[in-house]
Amino acid sequence: MTTLPQTTPIRMPRPNGSSPVVAVPGAGPLPVMAPPQHGLTPADAWRVIRGHMWLIVAFVCVSAVAGFFINQHLERYYSRYTATGHIQFQAVGNYDPIHNPNPSVDNGTLALELATQAQMLKHDSLLTKVLTNPNSEIRKTAWITQFPNIQAAKAELAAQFAVSPTAGMLILRA
Repeated sequence: MTTLPQTTPIRMPRPNGSSPVVAVPGAGPLPVMAPPQHGLTPADAWRVIRGHMWLIVAFVCVSAVAGFFINQHLERYYSRYTATGHIQFQAVGNYDPIHNPNPSVDNGTLALELATQAQMLKHDSLLTKVLTNPNSEIRKTAWITQFPNIQAAKAELAAQFAVSPTAGMLILRA
């Protein structure tokens, strides 16, 4: 801070349009005034970005680190994955390409076969067989380790596992 006296008067901006410019005779030509600009020019925007670059970089870094840890937390405690599979059922009958080159299947028979296959896939013995097999791929996942026993895992799988027959296909969701 300086202790020298201020000799320059304070310059205040003149409001636009409120005080008209008065022509004084003999003072010379009037200055040409540019119209006021509204908004930021690209130079102004770049100056603001340069002036706050450290703040922008800090927020990007903090957001990246926070996003990483939030993702880890959500993956560990709230992960849900839905696997969907399609099984196409093709009824095999007495196929005779000489006498009947275009065999057709009755829609009622196909619907009955699809419903039967869907019930077989949801059967309790199949779930038990898959979960108790020590060489099964599902035994190597982290999903099965969250259950204290096979019965709890089977109950969760039975609650989440869905099989629905639709138009010649079985759709599996787990």
